[in-house]
Amino acid sequence: MKLSKRLLLILGLTLGLTAMGCSEDGSDDGMSPEDGPPDILAPDINTTVNFNSNDTNAQAAQSQVSSSLLSANAQAQSSSAFLSPLSNSAWGNQSSGCYSQVNTSQGCTIRYEVCETASLYTWGATWNGTCGGQTYTNFTVFSGQSNLDGTQGSWSFYNPLDTDEITVSVSWTSNLAGTMGSWTYYAGDLTADIIATLTWEETGDGGSSIVWEFPEVIRWEFSANAAGNQGTWTSYRWEDPAWIIASEILWNADGTGSWTTYDNEGVPTTQTWN
Repeated sequence: MKLSKRLLLILGLTLGLTAMGCSEDGSDDGMSPEDGPPDILAPDINTTVNFNSNDTNAQAAQSQVSSSLLSANAQAQSSSAFLSPLSNSAWGNQSSGCYSQVNTSQGCTIRYEVCETASLYTWGATWNGTCGGQTYTNFTVFSGQSNLDGTQGSWSFYNPLDTDEITVSVSWTSNLAGTMGSWTYYAGDLTADIIATLTWEETGDGGSSIVWEFPEVIRWEFSANAAGNQGTWTSYRWEDPAWIIASEILWNADGTGSWTTYDNEGVPTTQTWN
């Protein structure tokens, strides 16, 4: 299961505009990024694992783990893609507790605005002009809010073809150090069905643990040390009403490890390497 293609369209158009910085018709009064709202603490998923083995089974298992981590990281980055212009650009038009930035390219203008209140930030972006082949007038492409330190909040992304429809919503929570937290994706507003959840935690030794789940579809759990050369990866399939283990990969710093798969009857088959 994937997040909405419409969300990817929104991200593509938005990032295409912001890649220009404040070129063309962008507004910029030379303020530094520190003058804008805080960064939002999104997960920084380490996608590097090292099985320390040239065995073909080990290499196949490492590829499986790596591809899962890359997929989760890509999803986390897509959810936080709007942070790029909001945290890495100079801000203009600061007034009344609000920061705004406007970029225009090929007839499409996107305006970001973040406003600070006593207890939170409100976030938003609007499209005007011809964007992605369709004409818009003050179309709200996303809106949301966060607390003042960026550790909690939610955003909603609107359907470019139906401006009253929320396509995807995202909520997050994390600690101040950014070492643990969760992102939750919804198929619509924050009361809709959950599409996926991503939780992560950095351990005291610099290692990490991650859980990525599409409810009633697939789930996997990952845990590894800081070097990525020792850990576990376990996947599950849904058989109503419970998760059933489907595969388990174990690897050790000395280059040994195993990959166990389970058939529909729960019978395991294990491959090992030294």
